[in-house]
Amino acid sequence: MTFFNGNISIAAETKYVEKISDTATSFSVAENRPLRNGQTKTVYHRITIFGKRGKNLAQYLYLGRPVIVFGYEEAGAYINKKGEAVAYLQMNNAKITFPTGNAKEGDPAVDVPDEVLVDEVTEEEPIG
Repeated sequence: MTFFNGNISIAAETKYVEKISDTATSFSVAENRPLRNGQTKTVYHRITIFGKRGKNLAQYLYLGRPVIVFGYEEAGAYINKKGEAVAYLQMNNAKITFPTGNAKEGDPAVDVPDEVLVDEVTEEEPIG
């Protein structure tokens, strides 16, 4: 299992996926990893959450929002329009939590209901 913290770099978007007859909510998180020379490297993670939990979380996953992500991550690659190989990290059905230290007064997403954060167990997730 992997966990990391970062800020949402692409806000959540929910789409109906006919192939699975359910919704998929996708967004991206930018993680700043420290390097030995004192600089940082930004790593982007693609996150997809299926079903009702993803749909309910979408309103809280806005650009710049800090999040902590837990789940199983896989590496992937594709060839972009310029013909260049692009690598990415993908995580499905991740558990999302929100740090409380960055909350601003009047922020509509400060009080995320517990039922939105509850994980739905699926057969696809590894056990152990």
